[in-house]
Amino acid sequence: MRNPMFWTVGLTGACYGMAMALVLSGIQLYVRYSLGLPVGNALYLQGVVILVSAGGLVVWTRVVARRGALWTWRLAFAVLAAGFAALFFATDLLTAIAAGMLVGAGWSGMLATNDLIVARVLDADAARNGEHREGLFLSAFGFFGRLNGIVTGLALTSLGVFFGYNSGDDPGADPGLAFRVYLCAYPFVLTTIGAIAARLISVPVETPPEAAEPVEPPPPGPVDESPVERPR
Repeated sequence: MRNPMFWTVGLTGACYGMAMALVLSGIQLYVRYSLGLPVGNALYLQGVVILVSAGGLVVWTRVVARRGALWTWRLAFAVLAAGFAALFFATDLLTAIAAGMLVGAGWSGMLATNDLIVARVLDADAARNGEHREGLFLSAFGFFGRLNGIVTGLALTSLGVFFGYNSGDDPGADPGLAFRVYLCAYPFVLTTIGAIAARLISVPVETPPEAAEPVEPPPPGPVDESPVERPR
């Protein structure tokens, strides 16, 4: 698809999606190995992140209304990256929950803005080409979501290569550090790349009038007759 904005926004948004995929797949082992707590405590950490992200939508939508979707998107990326950095240094459930609240705030901001940025891409394309191609673009954006499984698989493989973690029966010498890297360091790198890329991306601030106005059907007449040639 020959649309640079599509690729830049799609790959930048994928950084956020891949980071959250790592979190969802590794949080229980992070609690078990990195925090040294029973796996059941992952429920409290997950619950806090979800509650903060749900409640934060109210705040983030107000920020969007005041500062715009692009500015807010960039800020949400930075907050999410900071949350992963804080989570790396958590030593117990309390500090992990505090860091998880920051992760939840960043996640909430991404939920509030990511689709708005995609909508700007669709509107700009409609204004430029004179036709709406939302179905094509949304299907293509789904491709970036498929990258989550690839990145998760590579991240798990890297734990065996770098830390000797192969399974629960063969966790290697330092599984705690292994899952700090998996759940915190890898997502931090991904969201930092996303935050930097978001600073370089420019999208239309609002819907172009050409995209907002419905296309009027041509006036009735013979198919091969041009509207310019039709007598008035």
